[in-house]
Amino acid sequence: MRVIQTEFYFDPETVKTSLSRRMVAPSGPRFKSTDNPGIAVAWFGLSHGDPLGMDPSDILSGVDSYLSDPKIISSFIDFSIRERRGVLRPSLLQNAFIENPGIVDYVLNAEVVIERSPPSVDLLKNLVRSSPSVAIGSFIGAGSAHGNYPLMMLTVPLGIIVVGSAIGVSQGLRRGLNKSIERYVKRLGRGRSE
Repeated sequence: MRVIQTEFYFDPETVKTSLSRRMVAPSGPRFKSTDNPGIAVAWFGLSHGDPLGMDPSDILSGVDSYLSDPKIISSFIDFSIRERRGVLRPSLLQNAFIENPGIVDYVLNAEVVIERSPPSVDLLKNLVRSSPSVAIGSFIGAGSAHGNYPLMMLTVPLGIIVVGSAIGVSQGLRRGLNKSIERYVKRLGRGRSE
């Protein structure tokens, strides 16, 4: 399985974290300031099969699924820019104050590389719109969900997209996220052909 990753990094001086330093999620650690804030979008290209019927809880833990709600997506991106760790509860995402609306808007309107023949680009917001729902959870690989960075998973025809903090997506890949997705897609394909 081929993975194409697009990353966006921001000047730490432009990322607002003043409110987040005072917030504590009910089941997670405090937010932290970061020296190198960034967002990563990883495209997992599928050579065959349709991932739209997949269950993301087979890959991520502590999964909450949502319709492609712009408020949820924007809140998730804002928390990811600030490298928020732990579990993001639905009420936190739905009611969060977005501290970095300009950066969130930039990320949603940024072009990300997707695998086609030849590779092409599309806006992240278009890819989000093309997915019937999103799932937010943690890829364990090793450790607990509270120590990991949350990831958002989208399924689109012939691909799976994972979005999160740049460090979170990198850690997921290092811990075998791509192998977990590949194993799951193979099982999904076998189940549909029987």
